Amino acid sequence: MRVARALAKLPQTTAALARGQLTYSAVRELSRVATTETEASWLAAADGMAVNQIEHLVAGHQPGDQHATWTFTTSCRRPRAASTSYGIRPCCAQATTLRSTRVCS
Repeated sequence: MRVARALAKLPQTTAALARGQLTYSAVRELSRVATTETEASWLAAADGMAVNQIEHLVAGHQPGDQHATWTFTTSCRRPRAASTSYGIRPCCAQATTLRSTRVCS
C-alpha cells in the first residue's frame, strides 16, 4: 500500500514503471525517499543501476532528501561504516548535508 500511495504523487516514477524502465523493486526503494520535488533527481541518480545499487543509493535518506553525489564501485558490495560529523553512516550513504562527494573505495 505504501508504494501505491507514493506512486500517486510520483508521476515520472509511475511512467518509468509503466514503460518497463524500472522494476517494481526499484520503485519500492525510490518511493521511500522521492517526493514530488525530488523525484527527477532520484530517477536521474538511479538511472542504469541495479536494485541493490539503488538500495545503497537511498540508504540513510529520509523522504524529501536529495541524493548524495557518490561513485559506486564494486567495493561498495560490502557496507562499511564511516565516521562523520553527522554520526556513523554506511560508506555509500549520503552525509546529510551534501557539501562533499563521498567516494567508496
